[in-house]
Amino acid sequence: MLSGVTGASVVGSKTSADLIVDRQSNVVLSSIGDVLTRLPSDDAKAQRHVQGIVNRQRFIDGVDRVERLHPLTVFFEGGNGNYLDGDRVIVHVGGRETEFVWLLHLSSTLDISHMFPLARLQDPPKSDPSNSLAIPMRVVPPFGADTILAIEASTAIPELDELLSRFDQETDIAGLWNQLHALLGEREDISASSFSFFTMLP
Repeated sequence: MLSGVTGASVVGSKTSADLIVDRQSNVVLSSIGDVLTRLPSDDAKAQRHVQGIVNRQRFIDGVDRVERLHPLTVFFEGGNGNYLDGDRVIVHVGGRETEFVWLLHLSSTLDISHMFPLARLQDPPKSDPSNSLAIPMRVVPPFGADTILAIEASTAIPELDELLSRFDQETDIAGLWNQLHALLGEREDISASSFSFFTMLP
């Protein structure tokens, strides 16, 4: 089932790994045993889902490797922890130094959500750097490992606005990363950060 997955090496069950595929329980686990996502029972669908999880991890690693002008942090009000169905959390971005910041969310089922700024919600295209944003979220199914990514730049980036809008509510994480990586690689005024958290039933 894993033979067609690219971007990762398959190792034996007794070898340490960043991602662990457990077909008996139909889950993908982290290296310390946290449930990252659940898999379909069908092998072909499960393989596509595992490929998506690998792509998501490469995306997160790539964002974290972006050469930053300064540290940028994403955090939840009240600190980190495990979040339950129905919990309301507040997303903050700390360490800002410019007026331009973008947020996106990658779910455990590989859905991409453009969080901020959203023209349909009349979010301002720029905000005071002292503003940590305080964007509310509610925990809903599906459960597993979710990630929020923040990008900051010294100027507006219309191409980034268009890119995030185009991929909003899509699942092509590899496609998004390829285009985002090319866009960010052309600039020297970028800071970026990721924040991963776990959601579950009570």
